[in-house]
Amino acid sequence: MGTIKCTECNTPVNTKSQVCPQCGASLKSQVNRLGCIGKVCLILLLLGLAGNLLNFCTGTGSNLPVPSPKQSNEYRAE
Repeated sequence: MGTIKCTECNTPVNTKSQVCPQCGASLKSQVNRLGCIGKVCLILLLLGLAGNLLNFCTGTGSNLPVPSPKQSNEYRAE
């Protein structure tokens, strides 16, 4: 049970309220917007963690040296 500020009168209002007790402005859109932002942040965080885990498991992290084309041709058997 958090509180948000009413966009009309800046009065602190419980997130479960649908209207501001001070001015009567609708608060439903404000609460839904906070929920959507949280969901988007959570999805982005999970995608980032999955990408890092994939890089770690496959060994394609940025700390591995990448041979240049000239170096890879030097050791090629002909």
